[in-house]
Amino acid sequence: MNSKLNLQVQAGVLWAVAAALGGCAANDPAGKPEASADAPSPVATTPAPAPQPAVLPVPGPASPAAQQQAQKMALGAVSTLEAGQEVQARAELQRALALDPQNKLAQSLLRQMSEPVITPRESFSYTVRPGDTLSSIAERFMGDKFLFYALARFNDIKVPRQLSSGQALRVPGTGQPAVVERERPAPRAQAPEPVRRPPTAVAEKPAPVTEKAGPVAEKSPPVSERHVPPAEKPAAPVPVVAPVTAPPAPAAAPPGPSPAERALLSAEAAERAGNVEKAMAEVQQVSGLEPGSPLASRQVALKKKLVGRMASNARGAFARQDLDGAIRHWDRVLQLDPGNDTARLERQRAVALKEKVGTLK
Repeated sequence: MNSKLNLQVQAGVLWAVAAALGGCAANDPAGKPEASADAPSPVATTPAPAPQPAVLPVPGPASPAAQQQAQKMALGAVSTLEAGQEVQARAELQRALALDPQNKLAQSLLRQMSEPVITPRESFSYTVRPGDTLSSIAERFMGDKFLFYALARFNDIKVPRQLSSGQALRVPGTGQPAVVERERPAPRAQAPEPVRRPPTAVAEKPAPVTEKAGPVAEKSPPVSERHVPPAEKPAAPVPVVAPVTAPPAPAAAPPGPSPAERALLSAEAAERAGNVEKAMAEVQQVSGLEPGSPLASRQVALKKKLVGRMASNARGAFARQDLDGAIRHWDRVLQLDPGNDTARLERQRAVALKEKVGTLK
């Protein structure tokens, strides 16, 4: 009986152990290998940080040379835009901003070209007058002459430069000039300064004279009885004698012309009068002149004139077949210019012709 009970208890225990083992097997996922004692423990990994967006560097101020070049390019784009060439003007403005990203003119013009045309709340009609341009109208009523392209787009004008007198425009605003000169306040009248009077002097009362007891001083005699020494007589004035100055010596008369200069002057006058004979006689008397001096230069020039006249007379006489006259004139030429080969040859020619004529007679 006891053995049978023990067997039942053992069977119940075995059944409980089997049930427990079956439950553990059910909880363990299938196909998962058991971790061995020698396997390394898993290492916890930190998730990688998310990539940060790249921060673009802020461009600093351009150099003065770059600013000047950018402004020059922007002003050039203004002329291009006035001619209606928007594509070319946009390229020029972008190049200007590449040099100076803070160029106000280039930024303003690009905004006028890119932003849509917005109808303003207030606008007025304006008739173009002679001499008006879109720039002058924009400056007068919009306060900035470089807003001309916005005004052109508002009026659907493709070429801002083509503006005719009498053309009707719509201008944003109320029609009042954008710049109004303020009246200067009248200067305030300055109050007159009060007249300051000098303080009046207070007369001091004389101190009372108190007589002191003591010896009585002797009275001085009256002025009329005093002895006045006689006044000294003033010394007689010494007469001032002016220094005697000698009269200035008369200026020396300029020296007269020398004999050579007088002869040269006479020869020049005779040559101008056409008296060649006298001129030759006078010029031959001029001698002793220093070479290179002004008188020597005048003498050489006069001789050249006389030689020219004598040679002309000799040729004229030869042409008239006045052989004696030709020979005489050539002789005078040789007197003035002995080395004149032309005069010598012409004289020989006249002499030979004269001899030939004599033999024929």
